[in-house]
Amino acid sequence: MPDDVVDKLKQLKDAETSSMGKIIYHTMFDNMQKAIDLNRPACQDTGEIMFFVKVGSRFPLLGELQSILKQAVEEATVKAPLRHNAVEIFDEVNTGKIPVAAYRGSPGTSSPTMTMRKSKFTWQAAAARYLAARKC
Repeated sequence: MPDDVVDKLKQLKDAETSSMGKIIYHTMFDNMQKAIDLNRPACQDTGEIMFFVKVGSRFPLLGELQSILKQAVEEATVKAPLRHNAVEIFDEVNTGKIPVAAYRGSPGTSSPTMTMRKSKFTWQAAAARYLAARKC
């Protein structure tokens, strides 16, 4: 983790007054130390991005919707910044991005997940995103 981030987290930890907040900071720093000791990425997982899309059968960008959402997540990872949370399983290195979209909410696939549902308004689409927490 970058030094400026660790320094800021230390400041926030020292200023924390709630018992739950203190436990969270203690766990976070314990996790960072274990990552250093074991030479592995720290697991401070932010979860995954899920899109719930309601789309009409004649929506003009229907065929491109998956790639549009995938590109939006990739750009947001760099510009927002969304935290890139993908770690290669055997190499144990952060990929620097969020995984490729799973289409139609296929269970057990990587994020961001896109669940599509037919809309009665054939030329329109509506999307909602949900940041889902998950455990390491």
